[in-house]
Amino acid sequence: MSLTVDKFAAAIALLVRSGNIKDRLDAAYRQCLSDIDSNDLPRDLRDEFTMLSAALHQVRPASKSEDKLRATIRKMSNQEADRHAETLVRLFGVLARQAGALQMRPSLAVSNALITVTPGSLAESTTAALADDHAKYYRVAAEA
Repeated sequence: MSLTVDKFAAAIALLVRSGNIKDRLDAAYRQCLSDIDSNDLPRDLRDEFTMLSAALHQVRPASKSEDKLRATIRKMSNQEADRHAETLVRLFGVLARQAGALQMRPSLAVSNALITVTPGSLAESTTAALADDHAKYYRVAAEA
């Protein structure tokens, strides 16, 4: 489950960046979540993730350069995109809490994704990029 938590963490990092919500939602799903098998999720999250995935793949592409994900997101309103982003955040919250609860049990060796990020993972590179961005921001602010 640790890899799945890492993928959701990376998706959330993309969602909270500045920019158009539709672009952020597309990037989060495409880069981090598109290859997640719902069977890799806890049972209580599978249906909601499956419904979200289906909701993001409803519209037929208008051209060969577009896929169903991009076509669907292009057609949805910003409010719909907000709701889907909220769903991703909620799923990540439940997933992270469950991973943390498993980590608390001494008999189970599950890493806590909120504290430890798998080396070489997408979450690690995203986390490192965010840390660099924050360091630059605070350095510039301190110099001002």
